[in-house]
Amino acid sequence: MMVLRFGQLFYCLLLNDTIRSRPADTIG
Repeated sequence: MMVLRFGQLFYCLLLNDTIRSRPADTIG
C-alpha cells in the first residue's frame, strides 16, 4: 500500500514538473 502511494506521489511530481517545463504543450 505504501509503495502504491509513493508511486502516485512520484507520478504527480513528475507530471507537475513536465507541465511547468513546457506549459504551451499542455495548454495547447
